[in-house]
Amino acid sequence: MLPDFLANKYEHLKLLSRSHFSSVYLAIQKSLGRKVVIKTLLSWSATNDKANRRFEREGRILAQLDDPGVVKIFDFGKEQDTTFIVSEFVEGKSLKEILETGGKLETKEALRIIKEIALILSRVHNKGIFHRDIKPSNIIIKEDGSVKLIDFGLAQNLGLENITLSGEVIGTPAYMSPEQISGKAIDFRSDIFSLGVVAYEFLSGENPFVADSLTGVLNKVLNFKPKDFNNIYPASISTLLNKMLEKNPEKRFKSSQEIGTYIDQIFSELATKKAPIRSRQIIPRIIAAVFIFFVLLTAAFYAVKRKNKWLNETINSSNKITPVIVKDSDSENTIKNEATQVAGNNKTLVQKEESKRIINNNKKQMIKQIPEMLAATGELPTVAKDAGYLKLNVEPWANIYLGGEFAGQTPMPKPLKLMTEPTNLRLTNSDIGSWETIINVKPKETLDIFINLPERFAGLSIFAEPWANIYVNGVEKGTTPLGKYIYLLPGKYEIAFRNPSFSPIVETISLKPGEIKEENVKFGN
Repeated sequence: MLPDFLANKYEHLKLLSRSHFSSVYLAIQKSLGRKVVIKTLLSWSATNDKANRRFEREGRILAQLDDPGVVKIFDFGKEQDTTFIVSEFVEGKSLKEILETGGKLETKEALRIIKEIALILSRVHNKGIFHRDIKPSNIIIKEDGSVKLIDFGLAQNLGLENITLSGEVIGTPAYMSPEQISGKAIDFRSDIFSLGVVAYEFLSGENPFVADSLTGVLNKVLNFKPKDFNNIYPASISTLLNKMLEKNPEKRFKSSQEIGTYIDQIFSELATKKAPIRSRQIIPRIIAAVFIFFVLLTAAFYAVKRKNKWLNETINSSNKITPVIVKDSDSENTIKNEATQVAGNNKTLVQKEESKRIINNNKKQMIKQIPEMLAATGELPTVAKDAGYLKLNVEPWANIYLGGEFAGQTPMPKPLKLMTEPTNLRLTNSDIGSWETIINVKPKETLDIFINLPERFAGLSIFAEPWANIYVNGVEKGTTPLGKYIYLLPGKYEIAFRNPSFSPIVETISLKPGEIKEENVKFGN
């Protein structure tokens, strides 16, 4: 939720995203009735000097860029220990959303978008600014087809202080240039490489540097040459991609403007001859789609058949009768009596048949009263006596376990029903870790709990030059650049930095709840 001082001016609509440093909200500016995006620095990052300076730099850079292709800033400031940026809300879809939903554009439309991004970058570069985090989620295609570039949180302005450490890696690994990964000084040509990765993914449907591990991604960016698409696209398109993705910055396009000029040449080529666009992919994809359709249809048929069979067996089975409330009290007594007789003594076939007849007469009314969990668990549930309720809100999100059993994921659609006895609550988040406590709810009470999960942990930010495998108490945590925090419960830890070319570096650190600690090492010192 928005801090109170922002809630006075803006109406919160929803949380759009959360990173290690900030939260991004969609809101309505009450005075003007327009939608805006509000980015706030998270409380556990507010004491991080580098995070504060980087956040302030983003605001200053956006203020300098009065460009139709860049999201506009409306307000920036700090109040009540919360630093915030209010910017334009752009209606449309990100390239990431288009790619994830299988959205495919015609070649000319894809090239038009790539050209427009390149021209936006050209104007940004001419002001001495380079983005450093070009990727599909930071590129918005508006409803009218125009393009907007967003998220300048990692951008660098040649006229402002450089907050990046020597050897520190900044960016998203699969879209980073080789010089970024190596921790070397970068310039606008790094953005050209990143745009090349986006263009390759946009035209082929896949990122050329994706691998099973971070080490694999880094190795691909440094050493792997993406395949050509001469059998699908004109050779000029392969040339475009290859030149943008050159490992050596000197061999790339000399400017983003030059990319736009080259794409214009491709347009001229496409206008004079028909390009073989994806022709070899059409038939295999149609066959695959038909096959998947029939598999899903068959699975759905048998699933419905099994469900109907199970439902009839459950309703008609005398051994699984559980008393439920019905409007007809005579029927209720009869059901209870017959259920007890059949389940307990299994007396006669006549009694069984009579029980079936009574249950079938009330079948429709009973089914209406059976909770939705009937279809999910396969059992007729009993009503918990003296139950209470748990309403749980977790930032950023968590899987919920109650008494060791999975109970759902936040955000919760409705409160969970709990027995009035001490219950173990465990929250897990794949990016943060697992945290647990004991809760106790009173009869008919709704226990409303908010848990900021990262504040229960400490965050460890690690940088190593040239690189290192990281071990915490002997457990491997990954290879730098990690691209995220290592979240640990408060306490003491032994951190080992290992690189086969150097002697290991081992440090002991202490972490406090909500603390963000940076560890920077350089081998060979």
